[in-house]
Amino acid sequence: MACACVRQRVFAVCFHVTLCLMLVDWACPIPWSVGLFGVYEAAFALACVSFAVCLIKEKGRFFGQLWRLFKTSRLLCGAVGAYTLFGAVTVLYGADPAFGGLRYRVVAQMLGFGLMALYYLFMRPAAGAARLRHLGWNMGLTAGGIALVALVGYATNLYTVYYQRISTIRDYNQYATILLVGLVCFTFAVVGDLHRPLARWAALLPFWTVTATAVYQAGSRRSDVLLLCLGAVCLLYVLWDEVTRHRRRPNGRRLAAGVCLLAVCVGLCVGAAALTHQWVGQTGPARLAADKAELQRDPALTNDETLRQRLALAGRQDELSAAVEGMLDGSGFARRRLIWQVAWDAICRSTPTEWLFGHGASYSWELYDDLSNPLVAHLRSLYPKALQHDQWLNPHQLFLQDMLEGGLVLLALDLLVLAAVAMALFTLLRRAPRSAVALGLCAVVLLATLMISSAKGMVAHKFFWLLITALVAERFRVREEKESAA
Repeated sequence: MACACVRQRVFAVCFHVTLCLMLVDWACPIPWSVGLFGVYEAAFALACVSFAVCLIKEKGRFFGQLWRLFKTSRLLCGAVGAYTLFGAVTVLYGADPAFGGLRYRVVAQMLGFGLMALYYLFMRPAAGAARLRHLGWNMGLTAGGIALVALVGYATNLYTVYYQRISTIRDYNQYATILLVGLVCFTFAVVGDLHRPLARWAALLPFWTVTATAVYQAGSRRSDVLLLCLGAVCLLYVLWDEVTRHRRRPNGRRLAAGVCLLAVCVGLCVGAAALTHQWVGQTGPARLAADKAELQRDPALTNDETLRQRLALAGRQDELSAAVEGMLDGSGFARRRLIWQVAWDAICRSTPTEWLFGHGASYSWELYDDLSNPLVAHLRSLYPKALQHDQWLNPHQLFLQDMLEGGLVLLALDLLVLAAVAMALFTLLRRAPRSAVALGLCAVVLLATLMISSAKGMVAHKFFWLLITALVAERFRVREEKESAA
């Protein structure tokens, strides 16, 4: 028994470290040049080894529970399996199978991670709900750390941030997705584990302020809209939980306190974001002007690598600032509509067979390399040349990408997966409303990301597999509790 406990504890530590590094590697702030990919891969391999050691002793119980889990969520597991398999088939008849198959490295990796997550949740069935909250704490605190490090990056790399704010992160849409999902996970973990109102708000207000400021500075207008909606829902849920937990009527004093807390949180978020934005905007140009003046006084400084990088960026300031400001002021959405127009025109030109089965997995990227298409040539002229290379642009929209690659068949399977997720959340809402609301909000964030920034499809998105794993595991836990009570 003691050996089994040690094995499980070692696995739990490896699993949580792997999850943390997965998120950090995905949105690692570039100014530090951390290069965590090798560290994450090593942690993942160590987690696989510890999982295999545990599985040797408990494979019978685990695989038995796994089969019962699949029977509990047959529709969802079947829909995800069919979507993934047909997507893999589209790789075979694509023009570039090697490139089209890159996304399935993520699928194989996340299937392994999903099995580890299920084992972690099943090690102690009675503590399944607590372990799900532990995952929420991990994702929330990791997202908060990423946000804090990124804000420090804004402060220490002003010359970069002013002209290309998204340069301090790997992908501003994916980065904002991590922060928004972390905000939801942290909020519901706090609600589940901290019961004193003062402790709750002492944890939530600083976290919301840091996260909201980082999301705003990332420059994604879609994320700003989601932030407002998610923030309102999370605040209302915390206040509702306070009322229902203590079985008190929402009297005027408590309602006024809730409104004041809402105003304080919104004011802190907006104020911090606005002040940071103004400070960066004022300090960045001054830093660049000082660099130029310093170089004129001492030409020998041309050997200074840091100064050369600053001045090289200054030489491209018009190009970069136009691209970033276009993203922030809304004109960047016009370019996104051009991207979608190219994809839709290609769909309309398809033959009946291509309407049904698509063009193959790599076509959605190759389409934007065809400079003989005037619309593609115009579209590429709107972006900085430093960004442009082969297989760079893509439809940035899940449904258009599925239609191009797998036709109506893949699109129908896509819609089946979304319908299965919605049905699973609805059935979960009756017996575990807190988990259902949290997972539903994470699903909304993921869907919003895929609708406007889908790079390699749903199966290549790590949060998709994390969401499916958490959803089927929570449904299984609720079913087990129901059968035990009966």
